[in-house]
Amino acid sequence: IIENYLELKSKLISEGVEFKSETDTEIVAALLNYNYKGNILDCIKETLKELKGSYALGILCDEDEETLYTARLGSPLIIAHNDNGKFIASDVPAILKYTNRYFLLDDYEIATLKEDSLKFYDKDLNELEKELIKVLDVVMVVCQPDREKDRKGNIIYCYKNRIKKQYHAGYYEKSRHRHQSKGNYLFSPGNRYRRLTFS
Repeated sequence: IIENYLELKSKLISEGVEFKSETDTEIVAALLNYNYKGNILDCIKETLKELKGSYALGILCDEDEETLYTARLGSPLIIAHNDNGKFIASDVPAILKYTNRYFLLDDYEIATLKEDSLKFYDKDLNELEKELIKVLDVVMVVCQPDREKDRKGNIIYCYKNRIKKQYHAGYYEKSRHRHQSKGNYLFSPGNRYRRLTFS
């Protein structure tokens, strides 16, 4: 969701850019094209400075067809790879058919995916080292608030059902923003059902 897309669209129209739709997605493509001066990374850097809102982008350039560029803010984006190639997706289950290893792209970060390389950059194009995450299992968590403690808004009990039908219990303490269980898992408060990565 590009919150300032109308402002950006007016600017681009005044510069002679024509649009084929009313979507905010087309604004991003048009702005990238407008900012391109021969270096796609510099173009992405300048474009991201102008965007307000949340996005997860996969970008291809006609002059560099062998590279996939990605960037994100707010919206989830992961990067995975195996012996046959590299993948981008918004969630872990989408890549599990192909690999169980992935990198998590953080806000304002950019990545370049080539056949023989994978690089990460911060918003100023300084190269980064990223940790490779290995998925051991995928679980579905059902959150059932404890009635007595829920009135205080502190503790929500969670029961996770692993694919192998093994059951464990844990809890998420919202006031301290931490989680405890017999295994580690990721959890976002506020959702009753959430697909999570068990690793």
